[in-house]
Amino acid sequence: MITQPAPPLSGPEAAPGVRGPGTVPLRRRTSRRRQRTTAFLCVAPALAFYMAFVVAPWLQSVWISFFDWDGIGPSTWVGMANYAEVFTDASLRASVLNAFGFIFFYTGLPLVFGLVLAALTTGVRNRGLGLVRTVLFLPQILPLVAVAVVFK
Repeated sequence: MITQPAPPLSGPEAAPGVRGPGTVPLRRRTSRRRQRTTAFLCVAPALAFYMAFVVAPWLQSVWISFFDWDGIGPSTWVGMANYAEVFTDASLRASVLNAFGFIFFYTGLPLVFGLVLAALTTGVRNRGLGLVRTVLFLPQILPLVAVAVVFK
């Protein structure tokens, strides 16, 4: 008859230095805690800038959207009336749909197209692959170069 050894005991009845199943040694726990703290401290400045320059202005613009305000004088609370006006007015609805169309055609399609091309060229080892990658990457670089030349 084959018997399996009993699991090690945990608690006061365990031998000194023996831990129960599923426990993590203290040294490894403090090491992980230190790694998490270090990672958070490395990310904290970028997170602070993101919160200050992206999230806070976005939240402020959402707050302002609930007011009828010309930007100079006093504002009056209108609640969801601005949003109701946007979605009921035909010309405003058309402009919102046009904006989403631009987002799709200038962000969505190039992203999907680029990911497909990257997937197709990843595993290939070919002599002319560097040239193909350069030609595929040029549309990303040329507008930046043109803007830099114009600003210079």
